[in-house]
Amino acid sequence: MARLSRLPATTLQRMWGIFSSREFGGIVEAICDLYAVTRKPERLAPARLFDLDRLIDACVAGDDILDGPHADQHIPIFTGLVRLYDETGEDRYLTAARNFWRMVVPNRMYGIGGTSTQEFVNGRPVPGTATPGSYFTVSRTWHDGDTVRVSLGPVNLVARDPRRDLHLGLHRNAALSGDLLPSLEPVPREPLHFRLDGVEFAPFFEGTEDPRLLRRAEPRVLLGTLDSGVTDPARADGTTFLDAIWAAAPFPDESALVTHVRSTVTSWTAAGSSARRRPRRTHAEVARGRRGHLTGPPRPPHADAVRPAYSEIDGALPVVLPESAMASKAMLPIVYVRGFAGDTSGINKVVTDPFYGFNEGSTHVRVGKDEKPSFHQFESPLLRLHLDEGYHILVKGGQEAYLETHDDIPPNSMWVHRFYDVSASSWGEKPREFRLEDAAVDLLRLIETLKRKTGAPRVHLVAHSMGGLVCRCLLQKVLPDRHMDPLDYVDKLFTYGTPHGGIRFDVGFGLLERLRDATGIHGADIFGPRRMYEYLTPDADRTEDGPPPGWDARVMPDHEGAFPPHRVFCLVGTNPADYDVAWGLSSAAVGARSDGLVQIEQATVPGAYEAYVYRSHSGRYGLVNSEEGYQNLRRFLFGDLGIEAALIDYRLPPDEGVTWQAEVVLAIRGLAALMHQRLTSQWCPLLLPPPHGDGTVGDPVTLTTTFLRTDLPRPGDSPTMRYALHVRILSLRQGGRRILSFSDHLEQTADFDDILVIDVGTAAPGPGVWAAWNSVIPGAIKDHEPRGRPLGDEDPRSGLWTAHVPLPETAHPLLGADARIRLSVTPWE
Repeated sequence: MARLSRLPATTLQRMWGIFSSREFGGIVEAICDLYAVTRKPERLAPARLFDLDRLIDACVAGDDILDGPHADQHIPIFTGLVRLYDETGEDRYLTAARNFWRMVVPNRMYGIGGTSTQEFVNGRPVPGTATPGSYFTVSRTWHDGDTVRVSLGPVNLVARDPRRDLHLGLHRNAALSGDLLPSLEPVPREPLHFRLDGVEFAPFFEGTEDPRLLRRAEPRVLLGTLDSGVTDPARADGTTFLDAIWAAAPFPDESALVTHVRSTVTSWTAAGSSARRRPRRTHAEVARGRRGHLTGPPRPPHADAVRPAYSEIDGALPVVLPESAMASKAMLPIVYVRGFAGDTSGINKVVTDPFYGFNEGSTHVRVGKDEKPSFHQFESPLLRLHLDEGYHILVKGGQEAYLETHDDIPPNSMWVHRFYDVSASSWGEKPREFRLEDAAVDLLRLIETLKRKTGAPRVHLVAHSMGGLVCRCLLQKVLPDRHMDPLDYVDKLFTYGTPHGGIRFDVGFGLLERLRDATGIHGADIFGPRRMYEYLTPDADRTEDGPPPGWDARVMPDHEGAFPPHRVFCLVGTNPADYDVAWGLSSAAVGARSDGLVQIEQATVPGAYEAYVYRSHSGRYGLVNSEEGYQNLRRFLFGDLGIEAALIDYRLPPDEGVTWQAEVVLAIRGLAALMHQRLTSQWCPLLLPPPHGDGTVGDPVTLTTTFLRTDLPRPGDSPTMRYALHVRILSLRQGGRRILSFSDHLEQTADFDDILVIDVGTAAPGPGVWAAWNSVIPGAIKDHEPRGRPLGDEDPRSGLWTAHVPLPETAHPLLGADARIRLSVTPWE
């Protein structure tokens, strides 16, 4: 108290205004109790030091500013204000407490205890009075006729009761204390139905343990634990979109839920109000959460969103797309973040380049089975985005000077985060020691300036190597420490060869890593686990003991308020031989399973999109200055459809001594580079799950995910966009003592080898999507023309376009007659 009393009033107000600094509930009551015993005025004075005037004054005025605060923080704060009124008689404290409670009950729901996301004061204030039989107060009030909602495992139970006196309170909520569970009585012959105090509760879906279905939450619609990014709009009378959904509960099964969502979307959209347009995306998100395709939340809708509409690729794909995806998608600034420069001499070399290397192109490419060098001129990612997408490069003496002297900057502009400039000694001033956290803070300043100057709501981040770690430090530490939402600043993150899991070596048995991390030579300890834990973990979660056992630097948080991994794309290099830094010593130390500097398994983020390309970390065959990298970048940033191909319903032979692998190569007609390749020869095949042993089908395996630009021109006079998915299945047999057996082995020979040719567009039979295996196509693939009926959407109710392509008969003895390739198409923003 002595320390607090010496702080200025403005400092106290600013301190209590910080979200995590309000955990002082109960202190004021204890001080008042002490004063009641001693009656010494100096004992009461400290209680006023905890007054948060902004909150108290708002409650006195009846202004509801409670969205976001934790209930378990603020309820004790206001009970403390009541005690202050008891001892001081000041009406201000009593009025604030009374108005606070009127704002919370009956208009809101709240929880005390549990995780952070369960402790918020939830729900927006609802105008009007609860009416028996109405649903607009669902899960918000406790008046008669309201719906009571409790959680029991993955099943949401709902009940309606016309009685005025329903004896059910928060203390009996199973999700909070668990004491409701013993009092729930199962209803005979009604699965998942229960009675509590004579009131029957029913699930809004039955017969599934899948938690990914639509569930209620304000202010957005959730799919189990995933945020769909779709807001829950309200009509003028306070009825929300979710109220309309829940009005039909309970649903007999999943399809009934999806059907009701679709019909509700249609009726709300037909009303024409801008507040009712966003739900149209919801039924696609329901299917996405249910079926697990391209799972992950898209970015939340923002003020620049336009009315969604149905789009059909030449009438073939009835998937839900925003109009912006079919016309001109909103352009966002792109910020490039470069990689590690090393010591001061390396930094001095980097800062001489006006674009930190992102302006470098290439002329060498390795193609074909022999991987011999061929000539292919790639202009550089900066120049190509300028030529292809109309992005501006605005320098004119310096980025900072341009930003300071111009107030109207186009959002379709590219910028380089020049974080190394302050650490260079070539400017004649004492350089600042480089710290990755400082680079992330400087990146935030640049983004805030770009948002202010361009009017764009967010930016895209494109990073090479260590630059991806700078971006992740911003998203996982800098913004959370400031209680800022990363999605308010960054839309997508694309990384080239970023060591998301750190840099490890194949030699030295860990000695090289320990030596690097202990000495911090040239600052390279930033690639070790202790430093990575420091700059990837927010202050509230970090411990002084360093990373806990099992901590994985690659993992990005996926909780509410975190930047979703599904807005991240990782481009992984698989060519270590052409990385000639340090005369090839780096490549030799890191090992063959790498791009020469970053090992393949350390270059991805779990849950992020990824592509593997035969490029090295940098140099003439580098990732950044490659056609493959640019094509994946362009489609990820500006594509409007996501396409996934997965192997499903296969049955591998039950041979315990065999390991099964899949090789995948994705090519697009008209491109001189491969979009994605996972090959055994490049140490990155897909490992197929071992057979279950009971004859059941194997777990689905995603072969590739790519993004489609429906507005891009077709090459030449081709009526369709053509993709070739090369799939090979290989077996590797082990003998005794886990020694590989080569008795019947044919090196680099696949047990199954075929190419699925996919055409999207308008062909002779009309618009559609066609797929055919090369083994049944007569002649050359280039002469193949799509024929017959196109593939149809096999589940149009879901809003997710899905079709299945059976494997050719030659695969039946190996994978079973039911094995198929599942093609899924979802909207991508």
